[in-house]
Amino acid sequence: MRKTLLTLAAVLGIFPLVSGQSIINGRVEGATSADKVYTAIFNSKGLPIPVDSARVGDDGRFSLKTNLSGTDVLIVTLPKEDKLAMGRGAFRGKLFGMFLEGDNGTYDFAADKNGNVTISGGIYDDDKWTAVKKATLSRGPYEALQKAQEDFVIENPSHYAYTAYVVATRLRGGDITAEKAEIAYANLDEPVRASRYGKILGQALDDARNSAPGMPAPAFTLTDKDGKTLNLSDYRGKYLLLEFWGSWCGPCRATNPMLAQLYAKYKNKGFDIVSLACRETSEKNWLAAIAKDNMTWTQVNTSVQPNAATGREIMEEYNISYFPQSILIGPDGVIVDRGHAQDIMKEIGRIFSKK
Repeated sequence: MRKTLLTLAAVLGIFPLVSGQSIINGRVEGATSADKVYTAIFNSKGLPIPVDSARVGDDGRFSLKTNLSGTDVLIVTLPKEDKLAMGRGAFRGKLFGMFLEGDNGTYDFAADKNGNVTISGGIYDDDKWTAVKKATLSRGPYEALQKAQEDFVIENPSHYAYTAYVVATRLRGGDITAEKAEIAYANLDEPVRASRYGKILGQALDDARNSAPGMPAPAFTLTDKDGKTLNLSDYRGKYLLLEFWGSWCGPCRATNPMLAQLYAKYKNKGFDIVSLACRETSEKNWLAAIAKDNMTWTQVNTSVQPNAATGREIMEEYNISYFPQSILIGPDGVIVDRGHAQDIMKEIGRIFSKK
């Protein structure tokens, strides 16, 4: 999903520092006066929230004013009697990605019947953006888009919030280290740090710092598969392995039998495991995987609940960027180590071999 959102945003722009009302003059081929056009932004679950709307003419033309700025948006056309809804069925109608500058600019937007989009105005006319746009529209290797974005960031380290967007996405995705992201963040102008993606990058860096070895593990309150509430503090005095995984993840499933052996070996020696399922789309598949893989320790589906202690996603708080990923917490509640599951299992073996 992250790469999908990245592609949607990337085709479509960079925004400068000044915020203001933008006007989108557009035409969507196939739309008529029976339709309405919306701008919508994504919530934390990746679903659209409608913000602004305008009527569409018989020729598919519209003029929409919006105060949205510095954010990736959807342009959605739907029949007037329909409403842009959350949850199931949210992605209805004709959908197009765009990134708004918020610079009191006017954009010309055109979408043909095949979904191909042409946008002009503002930064879309800037030569510096050409390589990123070309890499996106070519639908070539993802690495080509990454290279184009990296080149843009190198050339524009401070003035554009799109730079913060790229760095934040790379940090959350595990493509760059926190150290490199810290340097990039330090180079940003203050207004960029205050932008939406500047704040997202700042939060991602805080999460990386707060979940590093040697730091107190972020507190959590979650509900397990049996409806029992568990808190991080419940495990004080034990070594606790947090295992971030998914029933859909092949390497995770291959790791589970090794975790079962580890649990059987050390569960009576001051050791416990909490498996935290992420990005699950089917509770049935999740429960089936638990049973098949003989996962007899505590199981939590984080896909259906935030951390009740903070209201945030625990995957973000622990800076999880790949699966499976393990975090070992000591009896004092401090993070001992983190990384690939097999490496952390070896560390656990070394710890208990000294006892």
